[in-house]
Amino acid sequence: MGTPRSPAPERKPYGAGRNAPFSSRRGWERFTDKVIEVVVREGDPVFLLMGKEAQRKTQGEGAPIPGSANVVEAPHPVHPTFLGSRPFSRVNRRLRELGRVGMDWSLES
Repeated sequence: MGTPRSPAPERKPYGAGRNAPFSSRRGWERFTDKVIEVVVREGDPVFLLMGKEAQRKTQGEGAPIPGSANVVEAPHPVHPTFLGSRPFSRVNRRLRELGRVGMDWSLES
C-alpha cells in the first residue's frame, strides 16, 4: 500500500488569494484605474483590453472605462486564441476611422 494522499487544497475563486493573477496581488488594479481615469479625462482614447480581467474594466456601474466604441477586446496574449486575433490591426483600424494615425507596433531589435 502506498502512502495516503492528503486532500486537495481548497481552491479559491479567480481573483482571490494565491489563485489570483500575479498583477492583481500587486496593486496594479488601483494604478491602472487611476491611469484610465486621467486618460479618459484628457482625451478620447482607444483602449486595447487583452484578457477577461482587463475587459471587466468596461462592465458595471462605476467601471473605469465608460461605454465606448473605442474599445478593442482580444484574448490574453498567453491564450492560444490570441494568435490570429489581430488586436493591433484592429486598434489601428479604429484609429484611422477616427481620423488618427495608426501606431507602429513593431519592436526594434
